[in-house]
Amino acid sequence: FPVPASTQLHIQTDFENADEFYTELLDITGRSLIQQQGANSVIDTQAISSGIYFVRIVHSPSGNSYSRKVVISGN
Repeated sequence: FPVPASTQLHIQTDFENADEFYTELLDITGRSLIQQQGANSVIDTQAISSGIYFVRIVHSPSGNSYSRKVVISGN
């Protein structure tokens, strides 16, 4: 949240062992723009162009992933 995001996108989960995950911001083609360690993070979106993106949270040991569409606006 917030969606649409303008300066920051806050990622918060209920996953146990959040340090076993990493979070990615992907563009519409699937290209990774930002990657951060942990399932709970804040992504700075000020340098990201307005548009539709995906946040993917990946469990490193298993490779399982969870994705959600996000909108970034105002940049």
